[in-house]
Amino acid sequence: MKKQLQLFFAPDDEIELSKCLKVEIPGISFLDDNVWSGSPDYRQGVEDCDTGRTYLYSGQRAKLPTAPRKNGEIEGPIAGCVVQMLRATEQEGVLFSGRVAAGISDDDKAMRDFVDKVWKCVRSVGKVGVVRPDGRTDKNYIVGHHALRLIAVGKLRIADKLIGMHYEPVV
Repeated sequence: MKKQLQLFFAPDDEIELSKCLKVEIPGISFLDDNVWSGSPDYRQGVEDCDTGRTYLYSGQRAKLPTAPRKNGEIEGPIAGCVVQMLRATEQEGVLFSGRVAAGISDDDKAMRDFVDKVWKCVRSVGKVGVVRPDGRTDKNYIVGHHALRLIAVGKLRIADKLIGMHYEPVV
């Protein structure tokens, strides 16, 4: 099973998400990307990652599957045992969507439970749904509470990262 949700999270929303994940999933690891020069790059939260990709891992760090690359770097997983988070990016007052996604084997109860807890936290940090230019509501997006405040005061607009379509939050 594959599961994904598009995100409009401002930096403060990422901080709130990290706090929730640490409470719901004690021992969770935040990986900055999935390719590293030496060993896996663990961070304290999503907001501490330098790249646009964060991987969430709930297993023992010593058991994180990695493989060496020909150039000497180490590569970690992008699915299966991790949840991928592509972070939203802001450019000139427009917050372009990010994404949280997971691929789950039907018989992997531990991973399903992990993903359910991640989704619970993601939903707690924002409001589901955006209004498309044609007036329809799209519930495949979530807008963070901090992003909503910035939108409400005119400091931020939101748009899909891939197609550039602008949205309005659901009121």
